[in-house]
Amino acid sequence: MNSTVSGQPSETAIISYVTLKHAACYTIASCTFLVLYDTVLTLGQEVNTYLEVTCFYYYSAPSAGISMFYTRTALLHQSLLIFSIGLGVVAYKTEWKGNSMMLYQLLNWYAWLTNVFVHLAIQVYIYAVFNKNRPLTFGLGVAFTVLTLVQCAANVISTSNLRVVETSPVCVTIHDTIPHDLSLDETLMRAAAQRMHPLLTSTILCSMAFSLFLLALLAYKSWITFRPKPMRAHDLAAILVRDSAAYFLMILVLTIYNSLLITIAPSEIIQAGVAFEIALPSIASSRLLLNLRAADKRRKKQTDVDGIPVDQWETMFHIT
Repeated sequence: MNSTVSGQPSETAIISYVTLKHAACYTIASCTFLVLYDTVLTLGQEVNTYLEVTCFYYYSAPSAGISMFYTRTALLHQSLLIFSIGLGVVAYKTEWKGNSMMLYQLLNWYAWLTNVFVHLAIQVYIYAVFNKNRPLTFGLGVAFTVLTLVQCAANVISTSNLRVVETSPVCVTIHDTIPHDLSLDETLMRAAAQRMHPLLTSTILCSMAFSLFLLALLAYKSWITFRPKPMRAHDLAAILVRDSAAYFLMILVLTIYNSLLITIAPSEIIQAGVAFEIALPSIASSRLLLNLRAADKRRKKQTDVDGIPVDQWETMFHIT
């Protein structure tokens, strides 16, 4: 639905809204550049790791396949982000009304799609390490399907109740629940401060909780499989604890941050926050893993795996 509000907006209202839009756009663009730049720098190291694992450690090949699947998913994630920005540029160079709403809807569906990809990647790991526990994997698959469909329905509802207010020099996409009889200044201020749809917020929070539950299952499995014996601590257990603790803290902090962001921050700035949530883990996790492995290699550290049932974890990288 489109509407045109008569009158001229004040400079304060325009600055408030346009600054928010520009902050979100520039943040998304800069985060995309950082992710792509880091991917180019570390791609050679990741390929070498993949070749070493596949060629020299035959029983770790499933690990390489899953890891490369996850890497390809991450690259697809980044490609979709670039596509969103490109379409946004095209939209702002063409007719305002329809393209402004299309860009708003595209960003919402993009967030849903990338969330599905992340859950699918974690589900692959879950199935690989819990493949003998069919009731658990089946239940998690059902929960994933239900959450995906519910979030899709919430996205449809939240993006169907929109209207575009066209006025010079801005074109504002707002929820249709905002009254039509407001002045232009009030409309712009409402647009700058509007929150996400409550139903969509609830489904996103449930999806984030489900992600943490899946990661907790993986952490539990790794501890049960590789925990050190009472009288003897293994180097492998120490490495796993070191890596897992770093990843856990990173994921926990980002999850808390994202929860606060989608419940408190204006919806226009959420894209900027989500961009940081995409860029920081992508850069930090790849750097962290490669740097830790490089440090172990420089020290020529050989991991002792005597007494550890490594055959129970066929999908992990061979790090000895």
